[in-house]
Amino acid sequence: MKTLSIIIPAYNEALRLPITLEKIKIFFESVKPFSLKEVIVVDDGSSDNTSLIAKDFTDRLPVKVVTLNKNCGKGAAVRAGVKAAVSDWVFIYDADAATPIEELINFFIASQKSDIVIGSRVGQSDRTVVMSRWRRFVGWCFHTLCAPLLPDIADASCGAKLFSYKAAQTIFSEQKLNRFAFDIEILWLAKKLGYKIAELPVEWFAVPGSKVSIVRDSWEMFWSVINLYWRALRSRLQKHIWAILVAMLIGVIYIAPHLYFAYDLGDEYQGVYMSGSYDEVFYYNLIRQVYDGESVVLNPYLVEYPVTSISSFYRPIEYTIGLVGKTLNLSITQIAISSKFIFPGLIFLTIYLFGYIISGSRSASLVAGMAVLLGSELAPLNLDSAWRTLILDSPFHSFLTYNRPVNPQISVIFFFSNLSLLAQVWLSPHLKRYVVLAGILTGLLAYIYFFFWNFTLILIGLLLLAAIFKKDKLLIKSLVSVLGLSLVVSLPFLFKMLATLSVGIASVQKNYVLTHRFIVEKVILLPLLLLTTVYAWNYLMTKLNYPSKRVFVWFDQAKFYFLYILIWAGFWASNQQMIHGHEVQQHHYHFMTNIPVFIIVTVIIGTIFLNQYFNRLKPYLMGLSIVIIIWSGISVQTSSYRFLLPLFTNSQAYAGAFNWFNQNTAVNEVVYASRELEELVPMYTHNAVYDALHASVYPIPLERLEHNYFLGMMLNGVTTGQAKEYLYTNRNDVGQRIFEGQYWRAVCGSFGCFPDTVLDDLVTKYQLFVAKPLEWQFRRYQVDYMLWDQSKHPQWQLDRLGFLKEVWCKDKLSIWRF
Repeated sequence: MKTLSIIIPAYNEALRLPITLEKIKIFFESVKPFSLKEVIVVDDGSSDNTSLIAKDFTDRLPVKVVTLNKNCGKGAAVRAGVKAAVSDWVFIYDADAATPIEELINFFIASQKSDIVIGSRVGQSDRTVVMSRWRRFVGWCFHTLCAPLLPDIADASCGAKLFSYKAAQTIFSEQKLNRFAFDIEILWLAKKLGYKIAELPVEWFAVPGSKVSIVRDSWEMFWSVINLYWRALRSRLQKHIWAILVAMLIGVIYIAPHLYFAYDLGDEYQGVYMSGSYDEVFYYNLIRQVYDGESVVLNPYLVEYPVTSISSFYRPIEYTIGLVGKTLNLSITQIAISSKFIFPGLIFLTIYLFGYIISGSRSASLVAGMAVLLGSELAPLNLDSAWRTLILDSPFHSFLTYNRPVNPQISVIFFFSNLSLLAQVWLSPHLKRYVVLAGILTGLLAYIYFFFWNFTLILIGLLLLAAIFKKDKLLIKSLVSVLGLSLVVSLPFLFKMLATLSVGIASVQKNYVLTHRFIVEKVILLPLLLLTTVYAWNYLMTKLNYPSKRVFVWFDQAKFYFLYILIWAGFWASNQQMIHGHEVQQHHYHFMTNIPVFIIVTVIIGTIFLNQYFNRLKPYLMGLSIVIIIWSGISVQTSSYRFLLPLFTNSQAYAGAFNWFNQNTAVNEVVYASRELEELVPMYTHNAVYDALHASVYPIPLERLEHNYFLGMMLNGVTTGQAKEYLYTNRNDVGQRIFEGQYWRAVCGSFGCFPDTVLDDLVTKYQLFVAKPLEWQFRRYQVDYMLWDQSKHPQWQLDRLGFLKEVWCKDKLSIWRF
């Protein structure tokens, strides 16, 4: 029979202690779940005769008295008692016997499968808990404050706790808090050290005579908890120090080309930074509007059409960045460059967190995060591109994926944070805080980035179907709560989206295509087939009674199913049109959700495979993978820098013109500029433009987009006789700038795959357009200035146009006023 030491911390307990010792004596006379070896009464500097009363029981119980010279606190008293204990098991028991000693029978049963058993007074409908409302409220507040430290424990402060001797000695050797929150501390240490904890429902009765004063002691309670949070934070930082270092390394790789560019140019650098990712300037044009006192959701290009686009109702990230930048007096360039260090590192940490929750492996989480941030360009599995990247001759001419601001550079942080919350809901559906946080964040994704929100709703729906299949009522309830709360949070977005049906079919078509086609994505189908094969094999081996032949046997099945369902979510996000007939710009799912999901799942499954079959080779293979991933990221950044260097070196000449506009023009005066300048003017000045590539993403009449295109042709000297050849030669350009491009690219694969009759119609319209004078065409819409780069567009010949007056000139760059 296992031996037991009972430890009773006592401070001025002369009245209650003898009653408690008598109850222990009677209990062990009739029932012996353990062999009672000793009852250690720790006198915590009492001013009454607590020690004498305890010693009086030595003829009836194996009482041992440990005396502290002064009152040190319950934590110190228990620690002294544990140090003196010599039994197989150690039972910590309060002197007031609020938990009946008879509960020790249940503690004994629970100890057969656990290292530690703790009493719980929370949520036990079949157990009697007598407690004042005030004490219950204070206990709830204290538990809520401490809950993040012990997410799986409902009641950490019940005085009855049973420890194995090894667990007790190990834990209390590291325990430091002497007074309040020591219960939280010892259980936090137990979880940190990997001990198995069982929480046992107990009866509990409030006993008069408590020495704790809520008013007097609450401040010390609070600081004890803060102390514990600080220790937990330091412990986490030490445990995951490599993740922090890698996050900083990734930030350095992302920011390095931009810092080097400024250094490389020296005095020639004028603040026009190297914006080398897709749509980068577009997002900073939105952010610039906050600087100018404009609404971030309005069209930043054409003043005549301020109405927002269908897919961008709120833009909270752009507004927040603009507000911070304006408040701190930062330039757009300073915001752009600092963001390239800060946010990629944060993205890595959120992916690392998600990977760690699912895999429990720091190495797998490190590789997964690094692969997403530095290796996404290799995900399409093109061997030629991969090889060229590895030999520093990357075919990519755009910086790494997460250089792109806002989406995905910031929005993806919310996306992966929410995936972590949903994983916690899936694994621990009883924890309400994850349910609430997941519901709120899912709803917020609607305002942040539609495609992340839509993907997440699909994932929640699939998880719910799986929960129904499992007949897990608690999980069903939790997922329904997440879904319901998310819909409540996103209601304003949903109402506004429904209202946009009135904007007309032309702008709606820019956002979806009517089709039921099936889209094949290698990055989704490959892991889907792999995981389906693993699932089928394990199911078959279980049915045939060959459990040893199953693969990934040590990997938690709930986590495996979550990954499996996550891949299915990617499949249905790209193929939802098969159900409702509306394809919603599928490339967003491909690049923003499916590629990172593919990488993370592949790395985690690959790590599990190595653990089971090639454990000795695992460190070497993981190390090689890390080197290849880092090298790949550096290669993409280096190749992109070399490609973009001439362009942005020349762009420094534009800084003088931008400064002139900011000093000499009013907000939203309109500038006509060439294509290399039309997106930069709204970014670096407070001016609007006459035309811009991204203007077509807003609900602008087709006639205005055609007008802008024809005006460019007319300036470039395209005659009516040359119009057909010009339009057919620049077919993709026409599709992108007039029809926004996404609709036709989704329908048939390119911006310009519309019918020839469309081009023929444009030829006729251009012939009518050039019949009017150039000045008349310009003045149909607001225009105040023209910015002319004579070195690139000598054919414009603005100096021959009588309706323009030159107001600024430097080298080959000049500004003309209408």
